[in-house]
Amino acid sequence: MTPSPQDIPAFIRKLPKNCGDESLFEEILITLLLMGGIEHNDRGDYKLINQALKELRSSFKIFKPYREIREVALFSSVRVVESDLNYELAKSLVENGFMINSGAGGGIMKAANRGAFVDNSFGLNIKLPHEQATNSFIYDSANLM
Repeated sequence: MTPSPQDIPAFIRKLPKNCGDESLFEEILITLLLMGGIEHNDRGDYKLINQALKELRSSFKIFKPYREIREVALFSSVRVVESDLNYELAKSLVENGFMINSGAGGGIMKAANRGAFVDNSFGLNIKLPHEQATNSFIYDSANLM
């Protein structure tokens, strides 16, 4: 039997209490359950929400050891020459205690990963119809997502 929207908060409050900020966790679960067929019923949307939550969970696990390190994200065109100043910028940022996050592509992103080196950078690759190749400085790294 599907609970009514009014019954969901009481149901959630009965769950085990070991999730950190209980009130915020309750709010997240209530939102998910209200979306789950009570207020909305679209399998495609459910799949999208599920995939987004899985990706967030994975990202949180990967980045957890680096929470205290300042990070800079460099995303830009792949159509920039290798001699671009972003190589030196990334190198300088790392020397000043920053980690570099790039889109893992070519151009500025490749220069950033090259300047930061693998241990000080992440490649956050996205799927595009063109220019999909991951740059060689982050390609085989555990820091590629």
